[in-house]
Amino acid sequence: MPSLKSAFISTLRTVPLILTIALTSCGGNVRLNHASEPILRQHLKVAVINVKVDVREEGLLKDAMDMARSQMKMSSGTESASQIEEYIISNINRNLLERGFLPVQRSQIKTVLNEQRFQQTGLTDDVTKIGQLVKADAVFQGTIVARKKAGLDVPFVVACLFPPLFIVRGGDTQLLFSGNLTSVETGTIILSGTNSTNSGSHSLEDFDTLVNDWFDEVPELR
Repeated sequence: MPSLKSAFISTLRTVPLILTIALTSCGGNVRLNHASEPILRQHLKVAVINVKVDVREEGLLKDAMDMARSQMKMSSGTESASQIEEYIISNINRNLLERGFLPVQRSQIKTVLNEQRFQQTGLTDDVTKIGQLVKADAVFQGTIVARKKAGLDVPFVVACLFPPLFIVRGGDTQLLFSGNLTSVETGTIILSGTNSTNSGSHSLEDFDTLVNDWFDEVPELR
């Protein structure tokens, strides 16, 4: 039976390997899973229902809104994430088109949302119902989270090993994007993935890059 000392030494030897694996996967990366291409080709007409933007620090939201107004010529007023959401949805529709999908016009989706007074709870039944009303094959939903570190100086290694606890590292802003494509007919998810990256800034260009890199992993169906 191995002694306590030898067991301790053996454990220490595994630490560099664990840290190497953790740090290797700590940077920005895309993780995407999808159904077969024949199935995706049966779901070319896509309705982007919503993209929830969760900005956890007021300064980030204000800076992003200022950038949004200057780039999109938005009128000033009450700051909200909804304007950023519309900007991101436009980019998602562009990416869908480039990959061979046929995005439903945003105005058509908004009309259905207003007429039917959907509360966009995120429930699959509600989302697929919207898809049916706009005659889409699939519906897309996404989430972007932007968080900036404040307060304690969390070591990089610790943050990488426990990302749910320390979303933002090194004083930078971390952006996370997740998206799902759901079949209107079956209600099953046929494409799903995440992307995360650390950014020294939090401009709309960072949001664009986050989304664009995600779609780079989606099969081209043209």
